[in-house]
Amino acid sequence: KQLELFNTKIKDEGIKTSEPLLLNGDFSDKIVSTAERIHANIIMIGGGGVLENNVLQLGSNAEKIIKKSSKPVLVVKGKKPFSIKSILCPVDFSKESKRALKNAITMAHRFKAKLEILTVFEVSQFNFIKDKINLGQEIENMRIAHQKKFESFLSKFNLVGLEVTKEIKQGVPDKEILKTIDANNCDLLIIGTTGKSGINKILMGSVTEKVIRKVPCSFIALKKKNIIKLELESKIQDIGD
Repeated sequence: KQLELFNTKIKDEGIKTSEPLLLNGDFSDKIVSTAERIHANIIMIGGGGVLENNVLQLGSNAEKIIKKSSKPVLVVKGKKPFSIKSILCPVDFSKESKRALKNAITMAHRFKAKLEILTVFEVSQFNFIKDKINLGQEIENMRIAHQKKFESFLSKFNLVGLEVTKEIKQGVPDKEILKTIDANNCDLLIIGTTGKSGINKILMGSVTEKVIRKVPCSFIALKKKNIIKLELESKIQDIGD
């Protein structure tokens, strides 16, 4: 009865719906298998979880779905209505971050949102035990090299018509991503995850895993494989490989 009432409310907003599904079994397994069966383009769920240091931690069911699903997963967090005015997309020049940025560009166009593209370079512990006199110059050389990679990576994307900010930071990637979200009050994080099969399917990448557990805003986690397109509107272009 609750499902029928909820479905009616959605229809009253002018949104097409299918018949509600009531299934028995493991929560995450059923959601992932149903998404495959109905050929869903995206799984949308609530963040759940509990407060820790005034930050809503990611719920265990949401994390399981992200790990198990080959499809994009949108996790909605916070009590405010879901609104996208500012999008953050961190990149590390991998195939996963390339896919994430393609989606971020599409979302930014669709919602007329600001897009911030962030990349972070780390200085290893080895550098700190070297001569401190040369450390500053070495870090600057690393920043310049990373800047060149960043520019080369971005040259493959069409950012025309968007309000875009490009930023390079030095530090621990997951911590810098969270700091940027907090400082810029981002509404949505779009981040790539490692798409694996078999026993390694539980892995999603250490940086992504750390970020999504503590991120205060809504986010989309994108896997490496089996993502053909994310249909935000009827005539969206294919954003796969």
